[in-house]
Amino acid sequence: MKIKILIIIIGIYLLTGCTASYTMEITEDTFDESITIEAYTNDIYDKNSLYTLFKEEYPVYIDQEFMYYDPNNKNENYSYYTKTYQELSDGYLFNYRYTYGLKDISRARAINMVYKTVSIGYINEEDFYYISLKEPIIFINNNEITSISINLIFEDAIVIENNADNINGSTYTWNLNPTELKDINIKYRFENEEINPIPTPEEPEENEGNNTQEENVSNWANENKILVYVGAFSILVILILIVGIIKFKKL
Repeated sequence: MKIKILIIIIGIYLLTGCTASYTMEITEDTFDESITIEAYTNDIYDKNSLYTLFKEEYPVYIDQEFMYYDPNNKNENYSYYTKTYQELSDGYLFNYRYTYGLKDISRARAINMVYKTVSIGYINEEDFYYISLKEPIIFINNNEITSISINLIFEDAIVIENNADNINGSTYTWNLNPTELKDINIKYRFENEEINPIPTPEEPEENEGNNTQEENVSNWANENKILVYVGAFSILVILILIVGIIKFKKL
């Protein structure tokens, strides 16, 4: 039963002949999870068996229990994946989707079955969102899994920091296997949020030109003190001579 759950929920390669991809498209308000499974028949599973797995209903949240006793029915208090499928010549292409909000993405079943520690949120003081997934446990819980590829897409966001294996446009990918256990750490903001805004220059005051002229005159006077002193002395001498001439004429 554990193998069946992992086939449906996680992006994996299993001995049953199934391959899958896990993709999360992230916007400012939502996390759109899409799990696509390419399942083929083999000695264990025929097409009818594969479709039987597809019909089983798995709650999207890790704290909502899968009903082993009645797997094809839903609990009205639980949330379930939206499912679609495409028939192939020797198998099926299954897709499972669900959209989470920021407050409940940390409860997502798929993420919590891959990582022991899941932390997703927003730091108000530093104005950025973060995704921190630590301690992969999926390979411990099931040794049939050979690798996991996790893809996070940020269409409207600016990624500040990341430790992805590959970056293709706005898609960040991590590839894990039993010998390469990797945490996921990424920080991001959205494009409509200001990032290190450039201060707007203040409007110049009306008398700014006069202040500039006065400052230039003051600087010139400081740099040419001797000329200033000589000029002042010359003016003083001329004034004394003029006063003397005036008094002489009166006599």
